[in-house]
Amino acid sequence: MDDTICYQQGDAASLALASADPVMADLIAQVGSVEFQPMRGDRFSVLVRSVVGQQLSGKAASTIYARLAEHVGVTPQALAEAPDDALLGVGLSHRKAEYVRGIGEAVLAGDLDLARIDLLPDDEVVEQLTGLRGIGRWTAHMFLLFALGRPDVIASDDLGIQQAAGRVMGLGRAATRKEVEQSAESWRPYRSAATRYLYREAGMGSQAGRHQSETG
Repeated sequence: MDDTICYQQGDAASLALASADPVMADLIAQVGSVEFQPMRGDRFSVLVRSVVGQQLSGKAASTIYARLAEHVGVTPQALAEAPDDALLGVGLSHRKAEYVRGIGEAVLAGDLDLARIDLLPDDEVVEQLTGLRGIGRWTAHMFLLFALGRPDVIASDDLGIQQAAGRVMGLGRAATRKEVEQSAESWRPYRSAATRYLYREAGMGSQAGRHQSETG
């Protein structure tokens, strides 16, 4: 089943963004359209994959995650019970080994109910996730965007987003998180679409970066 999501000139989100902000209107005209697919897999594996991928290239993250799935298993019990040498052996750092084990323990203890997380508003999802070690705002926003498919999320902690916003706003530098969030007020309730357009611009720009490190 094709679950691709597409934003393009003329759809409701793009029209609303262009009407609300001339900067977004110019960006949408430049980019044209963007397509993406939500992360596949159960909520737990998606969250673990997000933590594994922090500060890594896509290829490195995919390799380590594949090893983790093959040699340890990506279930709450498997990760909660995994010894350090097993987690380190697949390429996780000491901190990430602690983080993924902690996520497994939180699910087993009932402190994180991923089966019901879809029912929570965005701010409560962020609050629950950032209460765990190793999960900061960036990872929580990625979860909202790519796992839950929420429509009104601005990834203001993402370096690529900050740099793209700085370029389209004509700042001559990366925008700060506060500047991104202030501009994004006019993009409600389609901030996820705006985030995707900015990601596309970041891919086109020469200075696109990755997210900041997180300590949870």
